[in-house]
Amino acid sequence: MITKELIARINELSRKQRSVGLTAEEKAEQARVRREYLDGIRGQLKGMLDNIEIVDAPQAAAPNISRTDEVYFSLRQNKTLRH
Repeated sequence: MITKELIARINELSRKQRSVGLTAEEKAEQARVRREYLDGIRGQLKGMLDNIEIVDAPQAAAPNISRTDEVYFSLRQNKTLRH
């Protein structure tokens, strides 16, 4: 979970790294808090994407609704692939 304290610690370690450098323990802590932050961001994004529904042909009587975890987007080819 991303907290203000976590972000403050990340920023504090970053400032110290630029100014005087970090000890081995601080480098390990920096890697840990960055990983925790990224995992939190990924979890939030996954939660948002899991709640999105894609509706095909909304004017039809019974639209085809797919969950996002069933749809892959290929940004390079600009296509939607379903499995």
